[in-house]
Amino acid sequence: MEAITLDNGALRFTLKDENGVETAHTIDAYLLALTCEETVDEHKLAIVGGQYKTTSAFIRDLADRLVELGVPGCTPTVAVALWNRSGQEIERLKKNTSTTQTSVSGTDQTPTAETPKSESAC
Repeated sequence: MEAITLDNGALRFTLKDENGVETAHTIDAYLLALTCEETVDEHKLAIVGGQYKTTSAFIRDLADRLVELGVPGCTPTVAVALWNRSGQEIERLKKNTSTTQTSVSGTDQTPTAETPKSESAC
């Protein structure tokens, strides 16, 4: 049997602080996606027009969970950016294996994030 090559699933990104100082970070794509899905499920976000209708409570909770996952000082803005990126990363990783699931948790969740205009993300 022929050996396969697997991507390690690391999502690498750089955060820039208010002073312009950049720090490199790495997070596992599947753990990121699962954390996002679990947070969506717990907050019971509605889907409107094919997108999740987010709330400030959801975004703050997601940021807190991403800090616990290894994104130090994760802001709500960074949390939403990583949530959006998690779906892209999972799709990229799916191309690297012959068996795939509909989503990380096994459910079919395809909507994307929608930041509400009336609620603050801070």
